[in-house]
Amino acid sequence: MVNSIRELLEKAYIEAPNSIALIENETRYSYSEIYERVNKLANYFRQLDLPKGTRVGIYSNKSSQQVIAILALLSTPYTIVPITRFLKSEQIKYIIQDAGIETIITDKTKIKNIDDIDYQGRVVTFEPIRDELVSLKEIYKCFNPKYNIDIEPNSNAVITYSFGSDGSQKGIVITHKNLLDGARVVSKYLELKSDDIISGLLSFNLDYGLNQIFCTLYNQASLALHKFILPTDFFTHLIRDKVTVLALMPIHISKMFDEEP
Repeated sequence: MVNSIRELLEKAYIEAPNSIALIENETRYSYSEIYERVNKLANYFRQLDLPKGTRVGIYSNKSSQQVIAILALLSTPYTIVPITRFLKSEQIKYIIQDAGIETIITDKTKIKNIDDIDYQGRVVTFEPIRDELVSLKEIYKCFNPKYNIDIEPNSNAVITYSFGSDGSQKGIVITHKNLLDGARVVSKYLELKSDDIISGLLSFNLDYGLNQIFCTLYNQASLALHKFILPTDFFTHLIRDKVTVLALMPIHISKMFDEEP
């Protein structure tokens, strides 16, 4: 019986290693490729020997590396804290302090914001940026792709932050079991299948967006990443990537028809 997102990934690797897991523009990643990179990053975090439950932030633009970082941290005893990329400096600082984030994974577009708030914790970057910072590119070269762990289903997996009615930021704790149950319920309700291509349109900072990743794993389907900028790009994404499942927010529906003729 599968009890965690980590076990979903292991199951997909065993049963469908050559199937396409992730689509990013013209690049395709198989379940085997994703699994290997996830394991290498998880091994990097294992050698840090951080206390169980350590909070690790992910602050970046949407990308394949962000998905890999999410799955890698869900393969550890640590807790992910996604940080929305549009937040102001004081809001980022609040989340870091409130959650007690000791490590942040980020990309080259967000590193300046981290520097600006004088963050004193560990920083890991997607791409090489500075000599003193470890990057995923280096980790993929140096760490072993073999990795095993038993995840406790009721342990904390993610803390998402949203704004309460009073305008303050509220953290919501989600367990590994909650994530798995969410993927199972949505998959059954929508009757998702392995040949589905799910649009990764939503941000991976809240549970609704994260569920796109987990439903993909649950069904051994494909996730096609997209960042909504212009309506024409959005419709090109649907056609080019042959999307069969599309999760939306009301704002996306209104934006579809905003472009000037």
